This record gives sequence, C-alpha cells and structure tokens, in this order.
Amino acid sequence: MAATMKTGQPNRTEIPVTGMHCASCVAKVEGIIKSVPGVTKVSVNLATNSASIEHQRSGFDVAAVAKSLNKGGYPAKLTVTHLSVSGMHCASCVANIEKYLLEIDGVVDAAVNLTTGSGTIKHLGVERLQEKITTALAGSGYAATIADDGHPGF
Repeated sequence: MAATMKTGQPNRTEIPVTGMHCASCVAKVEGIIKSVPGVTKVSVNLATNSASIEHQRSGFDVAAVAKSLNKGGYPAKLTVTHLSVSGMHCASCVANIEKYLLEIDGVVDAAVNLTTGSGTIKHLGVERLQEKITTALAGSGYAATIADDGHPGF
C-alpha cells in the first residue's frame, strides 16, 4: 500500500501490522508510530491489522516506521519482490539503483547484486510497483523488471 500524494491533502501511508491482539496492542502500535519523526497522525485498526499514517512529505521515513514496529514487537508485514536489473557496470551503479529504489514510497529495503544482475526489495505492498520502479530509474541508464510476484517477507 503506497502513500497517497495529492496536492492539498495530507500524505498518507497504509502499513499492515502483525502481532496485535487487543485494544492495548492498538494503543502501543499507535504510540510506536507517533514517535517516528514526520508522523502527524496515526489510526490503527485491529480488525484489518493495519495502520493509517498521515505524515509530512519531508522527514518521513517508512523504513523507520517498519524498524520501530519490529523493535516494539509488532512487525510491519513486508513483501519481498525479486528484480532483474540491467545497465549496471560497477559498485557505483549498484549504489545508485538501490538509492533510486529506496525513494519509492513504501519500499523499506533494497539490495542489488552486480554479479547476478538481480535485486531484492522489501516493501509495504506498493501498488503499480513495476510502473514506479520504471519511473524511479527513468533516464538513469538502468532498468529493472519484476522477476517474481513477491511473497510475504518478515
């Protein structure tokens, strides 16, 4: 679930959360997320096991939310997607591609391998993922395509 970015409306990110069992868990998850810089409002839903986060565009780091939730005992449900990557020639290319992938809203982690021409991203169920990957890498000389449909991560 990607952040909704509309002019005049707050930036919103939906995060699936695991490990909640009661209202006390909901309150703990809300507190964990509220402590992350850039978060302006949180609404946690026990029935759907999700958190709706309103945040500032600058200063908000979805990876920080996922790490805080994991540390607090309520891990975000991440999806792992494998990529086929082309156009790389050196370690600098790898670093650039990882940076571009991490700029996609909802992507929490990215690792690219020069030798195998592959990559792995951990994300929060990003909608239109292939389109966003293509856009993130546009004009850079690199290309990446989804090698599988993804599977639940940790």
